[in-house]
Amino acid sequence: MLQGKVAIVSGAGAGIGRAVSLHFASLGASMVLVDIDRARVDAVAATIREQGGKTLIFQSDVADLQSVRNIVAITLDTFGKIDILVNNAGLPSQHVEVDSHATWDKGIDQSLSSVFRLTEECLPALRRGSSASIVNICSVNGNANGNNNAWYCAAKAGVAGFTRHLAVQYGREGVRANSVCLGLIRTLRNQSLDEQPGLLQTFVDRTCLGRAGEPEDVAPAVAFLSSDLASYITGATLYIDGGLTIT
Repeated sequence: MLQGKVAIVSGAGAGIGRAVSLHFASLGASMVLVDIDRARVDAVAATIREQGGKTLIFQSDVADLQSVRNIVAITLDTFGKIDILVNNAGLPSQHVEVDSHATWDKGIDQSLSSVFRLTEECLPALRRGSSASIVNICSVNGNANGNNNAWYCAAKAGVAGFTRHLAVQYGREGVRANSVCLGLIRTLRNQSLDEQPGLLQTFVDRTCLGRAGEPEDVAPAVAFLSSDLASYITGATLYIDGGLTIT
């Protein structure tokens, strides 16, 4: 399904990024794994290599432009192309700084501006291919449910809007762009829900399926949108939320 493709995944060390990276590798993609936590991304790479896959590893902050440029340059030197970009890295929705202004600035930079920077640097290579794909990880908090920190809702809404811009701007150059809009997915970032009796169940009760999602529920959908099976899908938002947004 992804045989011969070269994919960059940010935030690849844990949760959704880890699941996406492992699934992509199982489908034949060469993986460029980017994460701020070296130990975690090393572990993902080790698993892929044990299964015969190819990887590059970067311990990098994708909000830093020079780091992003380094990632793209080394990827092209190693693999010669970029076919797929999955923008997954960002701060957890609960992140706060010393005051609301600092929280806003840090949140927008890490979760919205970082998506722009990595995408902008990858676009020349993506546009050289005949069938490139960008998948941006969004949230129901940006599109349908604003019940979260202001910066998080604004950042995720911004990523969704940026995705639509990319679809319009680069579709005729062979680049597709779609977003995946997530509801309650169990990752390390929201494990605090398990520590508050009844809170997790409150969210679960609002879904149509009566359960929280897992990272492995997300990875196949991202792979589909990244593959040539979705060659006529661009500018779309796919909700993976257990029906949360329709209840």
